Amino acid sequence: MTGTSGGAAESVMRISPNICRISVCPAPSQGKCFLCLAECETRCDRCDDDVYFCCDAHGDLHRGGGGGSGGIDCAPFRVSHRDGVGRCLVATRDVPAGELVFVESPLLVGPMHDTRPVCLSCFRPADGSFSCPRCSLPMCGARCAGDEAHAGAECAVLAGARVAVGDFDSGASHPVYQCVTPLRCLVLRERRPDGWRAMQVRGVHSFTGEEKKSLIFQQMMDHLSDKPRDLNWEMVQNNVVKYLLENRGLRDKYTEEEVWSR
Repeated sequence: MTGTSGGAAESVMRISPNICRISVCPAPSQGKCFLCLAECETRCDRCDDDVYFCCDAHGDLHRGGGGGSGGIDCAPFRVSHRDGVGRCLVATRDVPAGELVFVESPLLVGPMHDTRPVCLSCFRPADGSFSCPRCSLPMCGARCAGDEAHAGAECAVLAGARVAVGDFDSGASHPVYQCVTPLRCLVLRERRPDGWRAMQVRGVHSFTGEEKKSLIFQQMMDHLSDKPRDLNWEMVQNNVVKYLLENRGLRDKYTEEEVWSR
């Protein structure tokens, strides 16, 4: 309100004490990487939400990872950690129905825990007409048997076991396939030692893009503490852990915890 005093044309502004003062808070200068949760300072300038990334490799994954329309090409999620759940993906913006959220190529491929006899290269059902000359596991042919995914992983380890897989008609699973995918995970240490090194430390800023990509895999949650000691646990302990460490002589290379967590 305005008024005059002493005949002088003096303007006076009185402000009610009930009116609040509004201040603008700047965006935080530091946050956690949307992917690996490392502390960092680089913020995405395209997103309304405070999305950070720790390196160019993770920035590329964020900015090129979305499938939105209207020029929105940033991945609409961040990795978060919640008590009782662990790591999970949380949306950073509204995601329209039908939007492609995430696309990636697999770090490795392997058979399911319980599977009928299959070719360990192309995963077609095996009929027993051809066996790998090194490990005797059924394959489609010489080309599949020589595939590096097989020859460089389980084939070398199982070569001396000469496992006989004979039931190809009933569709029943065979226990040897239970150890194949965990074994393919373990040999990443030899195939990608820098990525395996990344698992051993907390900091990620000094790693290359390839090391960071492997680190994503190494950060997968194993939920070991949640596994009940039931018949399934005992089966895995015998058919995977003990088989690889004791029967196949890998105890000098891997620990039980490493095998279980793969």
